[in-house]
Amino acid sequence: GYKDDPTEDNGMTLFVLHKSAISKVASDLMTLCRHAMDESVDCSKFIGDPAVSTSLSLLSPTLYRTARELLDLFRAIIPTAHGSEISTIPRTAAVLHNDCVYFAHHMLTFGHEYKEKFSGGNNVLRQMCTFVDLVPPFRELADRTMGGMIERQKIQILEIVGSRIS
Repeated sequence: GYKDDPTEDNGMTLFVLHKSAISKVASDLMTLCRHAMDESVDCSKFIGDPAVSTSLSLLSPTLYRTARELLDLFRAIIPTAHGSEISTIPRTAAVLHNDCVYFAHHMLTFGHEYKEKFSGGNNVLRQMCTFVDLVPPFRELADRTMGGMIERQKIQILEIVGSRIS
C-alpha cells in the first residue's frame, strides 16, 4: 500500500510506501511481472502430471525466471539508455530513484505473495520463489542515482554562488 497521510500511524507504517511519482515503464513492468507470476502459478498445476508434456511442465519455472529477468533488464537498460538525462535532469534522476524504491519495496513481499499459490508437484518452485535478493541492487541503484544528482547539484550551486562571492 501507499501512505497518504503522514500523521496516520497504525503500527504498519514501516511496510507502507510513501506516495511518489514513478514512471509508466515501472508501473507497466510491475504489472507484467505480476502477469508472468500469475501464469506461472496457473502452469504449476500441470507439473508432475504424467499426461502433460515435459515442455509444459517447464513453463512455470520459466515464467518465474522471466519475471526476475524483466527486473534485471530494467536495472541494466534504463540507466544505460537514459544515462545522459539521468545525470543532467534532476526530475529524471528522481523518477529513476522512485522507480527503484518502488521495485525494492515490492520485491520484499512479491515472492512470498506467490509462494503459497504454487500447487501440484511444484515444491521446488515454492521453496525457491523469492525476489528479496533483488532488493539490494535496486536500493543501490536508487542511492547511486540520487546521490550522484545531489552531488552534481551541489557543485553547480557552488559554482554559481562562488562566482558571485569572489
